[in-house]
Amino acid sequence: MHKCRRTAVAAMLLVVATACTQAHTAGPSRGPTTAAPPPPTTPPTPTPTPTPSGRSAVAAAALSSLPKASDAELAQAPHMTVVHAYDLPAGWHVHSFGAWLDADYAVFEAVETTSDPSLDISELWIVRLSDGALREIPKADPASTIANDTISDGWITHLEKTPAPETACPGGAQAGCYSWKMYAIRASDGTSTLLAQSPHPQDQAHIPLVNAHDGLFAWQQTDDNGKTYAAMDWRPDTSAPVRLTSSPKQATVRTDGKHVYIEQSVLEKDGSRSDSVISVLGPDGTPRPIATYRGPCCADVKDGVIAYMTGDRSGDGAVSVAPSDQATQAQLTDASPSFHGFGIYTVNVVDDHHLYISTVKGDFLTDTQHPGTPVTITPDLDSMTDSHADHGLIANPVRHQNGLDTLFILSVN
Repeated sequence: MHKCRRTAVAAMLLVVATACTQAHTAGPSRGPTTAAPPPPTTPPTPTPTPTPSGRSAVAAAALSSLPKASDAELAQAPHMTVVHAYDLPAGWHVHSFGAWLDADYAVFEAVETTSDPSLDISELWIVRLSDGALREIPKADPASTIANDTISDGWITHLEKTPAPETACPGGAQAGCYSWKMYAIRASDGTSTLLAQSPHPQDQAHIPLVNAHDGLFAWQQTDDNGKTYAAMDWRPDTSAPVRLTSSPKQATVRTDGKHVYIEQSVLEKDGSRSDSVISVLGPDGTPRPIATYRGPCCADVKDGVIAYMTGDRSGDGAVSVAPSDQATQAQLTDASPSFHGFGIYTVNVVDDHHLYISTVKGDFLTDTQHPGTPVTITPDLDSMTDSHADHGLIANPVRHQNGLDTLFILSVN
């Protein structure tokens, strides 16, 4: 993209701040702060990344399109505030991986769609929550596509994948053959460094999916032999990722900022649910099982709780919570669910007693301490991407009926 065009895009990002409270009694907001987090004491050696000179403009747009919870719902449901709403320029969309956020920034893959999908443009967008300032990060390799982005404590892991001939993948590739590179990017200035990369091309299903919380990043990647999977973690004050353990089976990785958890699942033939085992990795990398459950994958683990789904992904289901510090393996059940719904596909721990749940019928916020009627977040809008939560904040991208995208930043009070 030409620099003048990139500047225009930055200037078109609309910001609506601190508006639309959905509560009768709002407590102190835990929304974004204006101060950027200080950089780590020993960050990776950065490489300058081009950024546009433009900044976003402030506009007086209304949030009337965001549905409000009824009085009856608010009587038993958690309170929530819309602290920011960012309207993307026409033609630009938040990619299906959704947006991640920390206290100061939201990050996501922005895609400019054209009549020819092969000409679509995708970039990493970093939005500063205090004023909506936009930084656009072009792909390191124009031939690559963005796989996923994650942010915590002012640092981003940015992963790009590049197509390779299927013959280059050992044993073939059912989901396409790719090589990948992972970059660490400092959100405050866009500087970046190469953090990890694939030893050889591999099936797209084996590309790392990074999880992060409280400055700890974790993921699983294939070992050099291509037959086993290594759980990795990284903190920005260290120069390189640390290999924790190796397993012959692929797993979902989660972190609560102190520990790394792996969830290994055996999927039923119809794909509706799995038998899953959640383990915490010890200091020496040894996995210790702490919970098992039967239901759709995958659980979220942070803020002292495991939030997991039971039932059928394409039918009736439930979401329940359990403490994550159990000393011995426990069979988790849905005896006392915090939420019932149809077609539940993701659950996010917002804080120690709030869950953000996405279903085919809309997105919901529920309080595990008072599991009454949940607050409906987006029944009339298209929540077309994954939502992510951290420290009482939720990044919720929606698509309006006119085709325009808005990134809502919600705060639980």
